[in-house]
Amino acid sequence: MRYKRKRQMDERLRNLGGCCRGGPEGPRGPHQDRWLLGHSASDSATDNMVKFCLLALAAVAVLNGANAFSKGAPKDVCDDMTPQHPATPQPKNTTPYLIKLSKNKIRAGETVDVTISGKKGETIKGFMIQARVAQTPIGKFSSGKDVQTVDCGSAKQNAATHTNAEAKKEIKVTWTAPSNLKETVYIYATIAKDGGTFWVAQKSRSIIVS
Repeated sequence: MRYKRKRQMDERLRNLGGCCRGGPEGPRGPHQDRWLLGHSASDSATDNMVKFCLLALAAVAVLNGANAFSKGAPKDVCDDMTPQHPATPQPKNTTPYLIKLSKNKIRAGETVDVTISGKKGETIKGFMIQARVAQTPIGKFSSGKDVQTVDCGSAKQNAATHTNAEAKKEIKVTWTAPSNLKETVYIYATIAKDGGTFWVAQKSRSIIVS
């Protein structure tokens, strides 16, 4: 039974791509040779090695997710606003961020300043923001410090995202309503605290455009 379990553990390690042995073969010292042959290492040592490899691979995956779009969200996420990170979005009711609007009633063609910040000083590493009527991005955002615009679909500048992955205390953007719009608009923001912790499509209070 013990030998069978050890074979199963060794197979799991091989499936990890040899991360604990420097590659499929990797450099082997005398103690490691005995471990590979099952002559000296205990089951607990094998378990610990497997756990270490899994944690290492998970950390690499999260770092890759965090760094993949460190210069802003791609157009691929325009529809659902979900980061392509190897992690699950946080529940919306747990968000530590606020979306503040300078006005909630404007005329067509006017602007609203939008500020995103942490409730208790939480920082922001990444974000994507849109103004929507139903599910359609509308209006234009202006670029600024740590902010660049994104063209979702055929429209121009109808979304905004980060320019770097540095921790920011707040994000400020300006949204301009279309000159012919008469609708109720909501700001939606996906906000990333880090590569593995983010909230998708957080909704602001309404903006009435008349």
